[in-house]
Amino acid sequence: MPAATLRLAPEELRDWLVRRAITISFQPTAIAEELLRLQWPARCDLRVLLTGGDRLRVRPGPGLPFAVVNNYGPTEATVVTTSGLVPPLAPGEPAREPTSAARSPAPASTSSTRTASRSPSASPASCTSAAAASRAATSVAPP
Repeated sequence: MPAATLRLAPEELRDWLVRRAITISFQPTAIAEELLRLQWPARCDLRVLLTGGDRLRVRPGPGLPFAVVNNYGPTEATVVTTSGLVPPLAPGEPAREPTSAARSPAPASTSSTRTASRSPSASPASCTSAAAASRAATSVAPP
């Protein structure tokens, strides 16, 4: 468990995640957005960054070496009801708030994680593909 002060220092939290070879991490939206704005090493063990708790306003940049999964659950449910892979920005695409389609939870009958793709150059050998990351993220949920 990282020291509580790391939540106030995104660079230090990133370094802690990399140094400890963390593979899956859940961060509140405000912290996840700060982590997404940072430069990450091309090779890292982090495969999936899950987030939730507020509207995600930042998309992953191209070449981010892990998948980002945005969780949604109404406050009154106190659980995640929908979870979807947030596609990375295309090279040269301007950083902006996700489109309404990217913010909206996927209908229960479809899975946005199965249609997401990543370019091979954006996924180093030590990091998984978006599809594998999606499988890993869904295996984290309690039965």
